[in-house]
Amino acid sequence: MSQNINTPVVKKVFVLMLENRSFDHMLGFSGLDGTDAITGKPRSINGLQPGKYFNRDSSGNLLYASTGAAYDLKEDPGHEFNDVVEQLCGAGAAVDPLTGRYPRVTNSAFVLNYLRQHPSTSPVPVMQCFEATRLPVLESLAKEFAVCDAWYSPVPGATWPNRFFIHAASSAGMVESPDWSALTSTFFLGYSFQHGTIFDLLDASNIDWCVYEGDAFPQAFAIRGMTWQWIRNHRFRDFVHFENDIKSADFKPQYVFIEPNYGRDILPPMDFMGGNSQHPIDNVLRGELLIKKVYESIRQSPHWESSVLVITYDEHGGFYDHVPPPTGATPPGDAANVSRQPEFDFKQYGVRVPTLVISPFTARNIIDGTLYDHASFLRTLELLFDLPTLTDRDRNAADFIHLLRSVKDPRVGGPSPTVPPSHGINQMKSPGPDATQSGPEFRAPLNLVAKEVRPDRRGEDIHATSEATANDPLKRHHYGWLHVAFLRDLAIRQHKRMSTLALDDLRREVAYIRTQGEARHYMNEVRAKVAAFKSENNL
Repeated sequence: MSQNINTPVVKKVFVLMLENRSFDHMLGFSGLDGTDAITGKPRSINGLQPGKYFNRDSSGNLLYASTGAAYDLKEDPGHEFNDVVEQLCGAGAAVDPLTGRYPRVTNSAFVLNYLRQHPSTSPVPVMQCFEATRLPVLESLAKEFAVCDAWYSPVPGATWPNRFFIHAASSAGMVESPDWSALTSTFFLGYSFQHGTIFDLLDASNIDWCVYEGDAFPQAFAIRGMTWQWIRNHRFRDFVHFENDIKSADFKPQYVFIEPNYGRDILPPMDFMGGNSQHPIDNVLRGELLIKKVYESIRQSPHWESSVLVITYDEHGGFYDHVPPPTGATPPGDAANVSRQPEFDFKQYGVRVPTLVISPFTARNIIDGTLYDHASFLRTLELLFDLPTLTDRDRNAADFIHLLRSVKDPRVGGPSPTVPPSHGINQMKSPGPDATQSGPEFRAPLNLVAKEVRPDRRGEDIHATSEATANDPLKRHHYGWLHVAFLRDLAIRQHKRMSTLALDDLRREVAYIRTQGEARHYMNEVRAKVAAFKSENNL
């Protein structure tokens, strides 16, 4: 599918990966029309029609995919590996424990899975989607550039394995969130992959890169070697610097990965509020503002004319999508380094997620139905920068080079797409101490603000909630973030040349953390250390 890939036009590649939203949930009712990327013929996105797609509840009642999605939820839909098996394949479905073969996919039990965990909820939010104009930034960029409506998460599971796939074309066998054994084993060194990551490939080719982080605990920091990259090479940088950094014609990184602010400390009780990752429990409009900020910073920079920005989501977050994800994915073929994970052959794709490809080399209103997953991003980057592949997954993934060759002359002039002044965000608060928000806000219709944006719950019950959960044991989804906090703490202590004995004491200290209160206390300490280190080193 690649065309003229040796033309050295795209020199800067940016990717913004957001959280936990399915394609139908975000764009299924957008009504987007455009031009097919392959045939050149008019087509509409593969979206939803009112009263056509449904799941059943436990009583057999039909619950249809409909509009009316809330900007934030009170409860987080399930999206661990076993949740997704049920959502895609029905109640009682299970992966073959001997072969790892996935059962037949029907997309039939998103409702059952949600109600099993949140039985009193009505209406069921996983079947509710955003109608047209509710997400003006995402929609306007989809109309102005290319939207991919067959881009799947690589793993039918949670955030961590899917995010690892965009870095390594593999999760090294992980299909669930990290557990206690991951935290207390060799993972103290960081998560490793048999064939390395895209960052290793870039380093080997002397290509500069940077991770812009929205808060103190970026998930990519869990990769082995990132402590050194942060302390020694300054490859991790606070997002507050992003806009100013890329204004410079001397901006060096050719690959930039942007992590959002994940919300209120990503500490227990893990409510993710106050960030801009678009996590279901956070407000999706803050993520709209982040998308706008990233796009406009690049668009107004001297690097726009040689750039591509990919906006995507790690996985579906438990939200319904009507398209059964296909089987036939290529397993990475590398060694696993995790234990006690469900057996899985990595041949089943996860649920569809929204993905936009934005570049002056991309024609307007393009809709691309090519089968992609996160490894497709890596394959495209490898072709653009003449890099080797990492695993069998990216080696066999479709690239989207054709989307960067879809206009005769690059669109280097003219105004950037604008959001109508009646749309957007009104009176939204900053994401907090690691704020990624800056510049003027854009305004929302009063009826949306009044009816659909719940007041920010930060501070309303944080102390009561924290005290109530202080003695509760850590849950599975806490361990990964605790691991990142440990690695940041370790990096700072090593930089200060702490003794080996002191570092061993730190490992033991973290290994003995058992309750949410202990984790909260430790991670708050680390957050303060990270903020001080960033300030001292202009990071």
